[in-house]
Amino acid sequence: MTRHPYGSLEYWQKIAGTRQDIINRAHKKLDLLQQEYDAVEAELRSCVEGRQ
Repeated sequence: MTRHPYGSLEYWQKIAGTRQDIINRAHKKLDLLQQEYDAVEAELRSCVEGRQ
């Protein structure tokens, strides 16, 4: 990795790119968690409806 001088355009572009990568990874993980939550919720609903 090339280190850019602090405050240079390249420095801020690299910071912005890294920040965006982190945000994208977080969104991907949140999507996976939401899918898992939805699956568990559906399973619980079917169990509860089966008892009634």
